[in-house]
This record gives sequence, C-alpha cells and structure tokens, in this order.
Amino acid sequence: MDNIQQRETLGLFLRFTSICQVRCGVLQSKDDVLTKENHQCLEKCTNHLIDSFRKVQDAYK
Repeated sequence: MDNIQQRETLGLFLRFTSICQVRCGVLQSKDDVLTKENHQCLEKCTNHLIDSFRKVQDAYK
C-alpha cells in the first residue's frame, strides 16, 4: 500500500468513525465517557461500514 492509499484508507476510517459516533449516540452524551454499549456499537458499526466498502470496492476491480 503506498502513501496515497494509506491516506485514503485513514480518511475513510475517520469518516466511518464519525458516522458511527452519530449513529451510536456518542456525540449526544453530556460527559465524554464511552459506555460499554457505545463502544460495542461503534466497533460493530465501523466494522460493518468497512466491510461494506470493501465489498463495493471488490466489485469494481
């Protein structure tokens, strides 16, 4: 993986994480404490988005 691919991958991961923070309600909590449920939700959501992205990417190879 070259530098451009690494930057693109990191950028996508950060975007997916932001989307998942909204979906999992992390940004709505008044205190910035991640509960176990929020953490699990973030992990599942991020993994799902990455897997979906890879499937689409593979389809266009």
